[in-house]
Amino acid sequence: MLRHRLRWVKAHQDDKRPYEELDIWGRMNCDADKLAEKFRKLMDEGTVKALKEGFFIDSMEVGISVDGVKVTSHILHQIRLKIQGAKH
Repeated sequence: MLRHRLRWVKAHQDDKRPYEELDIWGRMNCDADKLAEKFRKLMDEGTVKALKEGFFIDSMEVGISVDGVKVTSHILHQIRLKIQGAKH
């Protein structure tokens, strides 16, 4: 059996405190943010392709897709990228 516990972690704690002074939860949140941004850039460059299924579930009433890929974050960025084409 997999056990888990949810925990809210304040975002962008490293804007006001050095990374080294954050607790483990704050540091993990910063690390996850950096990985997510790196992944987004790889997707923009075309190095990594998004899953066509996305992360939407049937109970969601509204969703946005670009080229059949469900957009879950950076919506304006994704729309501009589609209209203007890939960055060079």
